[in-house]
Amino acid sequence: MNRVAIVGLGLIGGSIAKALRAHFPELFLLAVDRGDVGGRSDVKSVVSEFVSIDAVPSRRDAILGCDLVVLCQPVGTIVDTVGSYLSPGTIVTDTGSTKRAIAERVEPDPARAWFVPGHPMAGRAQGGFENAVADLFVGRPWIVCPEGRNPDAVGRVEALIELVGAKRVVMSTAEHDAAVAITSHVPQLFASFLHRAGSDRNALAAAGPAFTEMTRTAGGAEAIWRDIFETNADQVGFALRDLALAFASLSDALLTHPPRTEAVLEVLRQARASKQR
Repeated sequence: MNRVAIVGLGLIGGSIAKALRAHFPELFLLAVDRGDVGGRSDVKSVVSEFVSIDAVPSRRDAILGCDLVVLCQPVGTIVDTVGSYLSPGTIVTDTGSTKRAIAERVEPDPARAWFVPGHPMAGRAQGGFENAVADLFVGRPWIVCPEGRNPDAVGRVEALIELVGAKRVVMSTAEHDAAVAITSHVPQLFASFLHRAGSDRNALAAAGPAFTEMTRTAGGAEAIWRDIFETNADQVGFALRDLALAFASLSDALLTHPPRTEAVLEVLRQARASKQR
């Protein structure tokens, strides 16, 4: 890759930019974000050229002339703007937290084969370019959805995944959304609910490492999570329903006299066996 465009210089986009710069000091790296971001010294030290998001229509040819365009914005923004970056022969990928809504928006476009949906499963408690690090993706899964996509486009995206040290995981867009509902979206709700419950019960003074770790991501930004819950509402709802039924069963077991603790301990045994596998 000689020219890469990154749209959105938050934690994910910034970390991709820093990883690429670390590996390719001479790479031409074009970044797109709000106008005020481009003047920052830490941004200037990484990117080769900065384009304000407001100037995208007039600079479209420069962006689409890159070898790879990576959309690192909230899901709703990607859904609304992905069409601006589609052109036959222009390889585009994204890092959005849900995939079906984006893929459906791309579907009617003749350039869809050049768009490869993707999602790196990495993050930090604090977002923004200032918290971006070059090794954020090392050893982390990076889901790619290659069905129906141009093989050259898929290969270019997989090269990016390998370059930043991530582990390629192949799924369909539907499989992705079902999987991240239980591995990412429900955990955000559970962590937030658990922290709120601890606060409501004046229990936080007794919090140990397990509670701290389980609630580390509590209180995610609504600006990001609204798009996620809206575009994956069904899968998150299914997962919550199944968990609610399971927890209700455990609650009933503990509230009987005497409590049926074996039913609760069986959950621990099954989880331990699953981890060992």
